[in-house]
Amino acid sequence: MKKIFYLLFATLILTGCSLDDDGTTGNYIFLPITDNDLPEEFIFNNTYDVEVTYELENDCQEFINVRAQTGGTSSGEMTEIYVAVNAFEETGNCSPLNSENTTKFTLTASQLGTYTFNFLIGVNSANEPMYQTVSVPVVDGVEE
Repeated sequence: MKKIFYLLFATLILTGCSLDDDGTTGNYIFLPITDNDLPEEFIFNNTYDVEVTYELENDCQEFINVRAQTGGTSSGEMTEIYVAVNAFEETGNCSPLNSENTTKFTLTASQLGTYTFNFLIGVNSANEPMYQTVSVPVVDGVEE
């Protein structure tokens, strides 16, 4: 799990680099995911828009994107999904905001079995990622 967190963090930093200097300083951060709208089950080969709710904690934070990434390339790792909301936080005088917002990502249930979602909800005191884990079975959808 640490590898996924560091991979997401490295991807965020690399995709956030720009040669244009507009004078803005700050840090790339992950916003806490507070809710999701996963169904109780997926139907095999159907595509779903999964909505996640995240919290902007102050007015210096700006949403960048939501990332849903598999745990690897093997069959079991493909059904382990890590979800994080990326943002940029400017340095300066920030006012508390506590604003809940939503975004979504698209998923096709391309494997039978169970998909396990790990929603990044924050980091602990040791700076390790904390996840809310939700499992959703995939059914074949064929009526008998």
